[in-house]
Amino acid sequence: MIRTQEYATNQLEINESDVLSGQIFDVKSFNVSQEVQAKNINAMILGDNLIFNSNPSVAISATPTSYNSFAFSFGLAGPVSSRLFELYVNNFGEPSTNHFTINYLNPVIPVLSIPTAVTFDDRLRAISLDNKS
Repeated sequence: MIRTQEYATNQLEINESDVLSGQIFDVKSFNVSQEVQAKNINAMILGDNLIFNSNPSVAISATPTSYNSFAFSFGLAGPVSSRLFELYVNNFGEPSTNHFTINYLNPVIPVLSIPTAVTFDDRLRAISLDNKS
């Protein structure tokens, strides 16, 4: 019921959120905010829920700036195999049709986690890993 008028809910359709295709963002450092052009962005969604992120090594946060855009900040929380990251808008738990791309340009990029079993000498050279020198 809206303003005392009843509506059959099976007649309502919700427009999907999406990003405009072809957007590539060159990012050189963490937490630099950039704005993505999009459509049908729900301004009531806060933080990480706006972005569909299946990569646990990517730390990303987004804030709606209008119904047609949102700002994001990006960081790495673990090792990655590429400098390119495709991210999608969250559509009721599913990724959007289009994506935006982050091209991470920082020369320092984690490519491997160091296991806790690694021991180091005083010059920070590995002495042993999994009982191998």
